[in-house]
Amino acid sequence: IYEWRRSLSDNTLYGSCLKRVRAASTIGNVVGLLFFQGEADALDPKQYRKRTLLPTQWEDNFAVLVRYWRTDLDLPELPIVFAQIGTTTTPDKYPNWAIVQEQQQRVRLPFVAMITTDDLPLKDTVHFTIESYRILGKRFAEAYLDLLQEQQK
Repeated sequence: IYEWRRSLSDNTLYGSCLKRVRAASTIGNVVGLLFFQGEADALDPKQYRKRTLLPTQWEDNFAVLVRYWRTDLDLPELPIVFAQIGTTTTPDKYPNWAIVQEQQQRVRLPFVAMITTDDLPLKDTVHFTIESYRILGKRFAEAYLDLLQEQQK
């Protein structure tokens, strides 16, 4: 989540994402955002000393990220759906997995929803099978539609 901190440079995740969203908005309207991140925050910091890993601060950093997206896109009620990390077959590589999952579960923001992924099969240590991604797409869509209904209330 640290790598998603706000920076308008095209060489950052946030800046690059913002640039693409703005480019796409010239041919349509931005009506929502999907986000699927967290595995890296669960890595063992002893093995990845050069990376800034913030598993215990995921919830707070995500809230800041949501605020920046909405501000920078001038969409204060932008619906955002994010996926909670699911499972891993290499828990020794990801000792903070449960912490990140808990942090994600605690997110409570207006017009933000979380989908779960822990019941879906993996193709490797953290990535899903093609069929799992199809299911994830349906979950993202259902959660997004629920957020739209919530906004209309």
